[in-house]
Amino acid sequence: MYFKGVPTFAGGTDTIVQRQGDCTFVSGTCTIPIEVTGLELMSYGSVPGILATLDGNNASTGTMTINDNGTFSSSFTLFAVATGGPLPGEVNIQKTFTATGNWTDTPLAGTPLVRADYPDQDANCHNLIGPGCLDSDVTGDGMNDSDFFLTGRVLHTAPGAEHTITPVPEPLTILGSVTALGFGTFFKRKLRKNKRRKYLNSTTNLKKKRN
Repeated sequence: MYFKGVPTFAGGTDTIVQRQGDCTFVSGTCTIPIEVTGLELMSYGSVPGILATLDGNNASTGTMTINDNGTFSSSFTLFAVATGGPLPGEVNIQKTFTATGNWTDTPLAGTPLVRADYPDQDANCHNLIGPGCLDSDVTGDGMNDSDFFLTGRVLHTAPGAEHTITPVPEPLTILGSVTALGFGTFFKRKLRKNKRRKYLNSTTNLKKKRN
């Protein structure tokens, strides 16, 4: 079954993933909690008209491990509800997804940006005037705060399902069950000369790629 995003949230995105804690590197890595807080997908193709949204009775949570060499890994359990189309009623979905990828503190050209002052959780770029995003000590702790963006495609896999996201909008096909997420986060990076970088809790909204 194939799904595509419905541009429901800020920046024309269909999925929101929020980091739920600050990330300060210790020995080059950190692990923080994450939560999927928005989801709006619609099936198409041979089985159209099925809407997938978050299950309001179960939080879709997990963790992300970020490394200061520009890599990350994540795992989260998605609880979703499918309705409409040929379905006789609500169908509950539970899938645990894992992924690895690469990140940077500079958004690629074309990346959807939602700008706001820190610590706005609904923004992925905490610099109102631009042209770049956050790259300064906004918390006064002596560590340089930075935003976090994907540098390329990220494949999330689960038993019987997979979905691919990219940091900028382009055609996307999702194969598997009713799950497909825009994904990203915002962080603090490590300063030179023994100063640590910390990556702050935030949201990143990414547009889904469409055929």
